[in-house]
Amino acid sequence: MHEYYIDSLDNEYALDNENILEENLNMLLDVVFNPILKDGKLNEEFLNIEKDNLKILINSKKDDKDSYAYNNCISCMYHEEGFGLYKYGYEEDVDSITIDEITDYYYWFIDNAKIDIFVSGKINEEYLENYIRNNELIKKLKGRKETYVSSDDTVDTKESVDSEKVIFESMDITQGKLVIGLDIHSVQPNLRAIELMYNSLLGESASSLLFQNVREKASLAYTAKSNLVAVKRNVFIRCGINIEDYDEALKLIREQLEIIKNGAFSDDEFDDAKMSIISGLDILMEEQTSEILYFIAREYSDKDKKFEEYISDIMKVTREDVIELAKTVNINTIYFLKN
Repeated sequence: MHEYYIDSLDNEYALDNENILEENLNMLLDVVFNPILKDGKLNEEFLNIEKDNLKILINSKKDDKDSYAYNNCISCMYHEEGFGLYKYGYEEDVDSITIDEITDYYYWFIDNAKIDIFVSGKINEEYLENYIRNNELIKKLKGRKETYVSSDDTVDTKESVDSEKVIFESMDITQGKLVIGLDIHSVQPNLRAIELMYNSLLGESASSLLFQNVREKASLAYTAKSNLVAVKRNVFIRCGINIEDYDEALKLIREQLEIIKNGAFSDDEFDDAKMSIISGLDILMEEQTSEILYFIAREYSDKDKKFEEYISDIMKVTREDVIELAKTVNINTIYFLKN
């Protein structure tokens, strides 16, 4: 998915007779659909500049050790799939990219990609929709078939791994980075909401089991959290620990997984996890960029579910739902970045 966006001052604060929204919208559409061409190709000078920028970005991935370890764990889990590729690619592949390849890709992309335009602010919706539809660049676009990613209500069964993969990588660091990739095999109804609850209870919030038991009570981690990658049905546990505490920290993390599986968490812990998700969703809808990203995700998954329905789905999740899901969870990969 490619995203292009522009921030604009509201017309309410513009000078008389100045329509800043339209000017910015025209600029954005011009950048996307009417790029600078030379002999029918994109500008090679710009390509070379962006190659250098991309190399810098790729080489900087080791600067953030937490993200580096996280991305490497994903690569180890999905090394044979596109999802396992580092999102910015690899430096050795950059120089071989040609202007012809980039130009061909651009035209294919513009002719075939599903295009959605989102606008947030004080707008006249009917006027703005007509203005965009009548834009000459928009009118020149070819028709296309809308495509979506798979709905999370109709997921395929994941294949179980035969055994846990354990990967150690050495680097000149003082704090170890432990990342554990979990697979979810459940096909329960209302699965997305139950996954969110499992992740929240495990490690997403300050009241989670990982934060309270691994970080606060045992003092075995500087950071202890988890995140859900719903499109791949994975949860990733991410901890910053003293390198010599690896075995003890891993043992305690496994115990947190068993706590959920056995239903040994309290009602207060369950309720706190639920309220944490709902509060996060409420905050999300109060910020323009986050709100647009929410609607992009909703559009691309072909799910015409209103925001209030997501809240309702979360409220319906029971302790038994989370326990049932937890029994289908297994560790796929343990990745440890150490010195």
